[in-house]
Amino acid sequence: MMTKERIKEALQSKDYVMEHIYIGLQRSSEEEIEKRQSEFEGIEEYLYVRICEDGNSFYTAKMTKGLLRLVGIDLELAWDKALYNTEEDTVIESMESVLGALIGIETDSCDMLDTNMYVVSNKSRIKGASGILNKKDLRRLADERGIDSFVMLPSSVHETILVPACEDMDMELFNTMVRQVNEAEVAPNERLADRAYIIDVRLELKCVV
Repeated sequence: MMTKERIKEALQSKDYVMEHIYIGLQRSSEEEIEKRQSEFEGIEEYLYVRICEDGNSFYTAKMTKGLLRLVGIDLELAWDKALYNTEEDTVIESMESVLGALIGIETDSCDMLDTNMYVVSNKSRIKGASGILNKKDLRRLADERGIDSFVMLPSSVHETILVPACEDMDMELFNTMVRQVNEAEVAPNERLADRAYIIDVRLELKCVV
C-alpha cells in the first residue's frame, strides 16, 4: 500500500514530478486543479503525477498551481513535459488485438475479430484516454489506413476508441452507442462524454451534435 510519506516525498521532488507528470482527461468540472479545456467540447485536460511504489502498482495525484509552484515548476513547462510523457506512453492497438489477448487467441488467424476499430490508451491502461492527444501517432495511423478522418468514441477516462470515418456513417448511431455503453458499463466518475467526435487528419476536431 502506498504510504503518505512516499507520496509526499515524490510530490516534493522537482525531478520526480517532471519525470512522471502526465495529462489526464475528464468531464469538464469545477475541480480546483491545474486544468484547461481540451479540443473536445465537454472534456477537460488536467495534470497529474504517477507515483510508483513498485514495478506493478502506482498512485496518481492531480496537480494544482500551488503544488507546482511549491516544487518550483513553471506551468508552461509542466504542460509541455506532461504532453511529452503522455505521447511517449501512448499505445494504439487494433480492437481485434485487444480482444484476442483477452480471450487468449492469435488474432492473425481469426477474421471474425476484425472490427476495424482501434483502442487508444497508455501502457498501464489507467487514465490512458489522453493518448488521443498524441497527434503524431494519430496522423501515422491515418496515413497507414489511407483515410482522412476518424470517429472518436470516448470509452472512459482510461481509453478511447477510434473508427475510420466514411461519408455514409450514421453519427447519431455512434452517439447512441457511447451513451448506452456509459450507462451499462462505465462508472459515472470514469465517463468522459455522452457523444462521439470526429477527428480529421489535419487534427481539427469537429463536434458532432
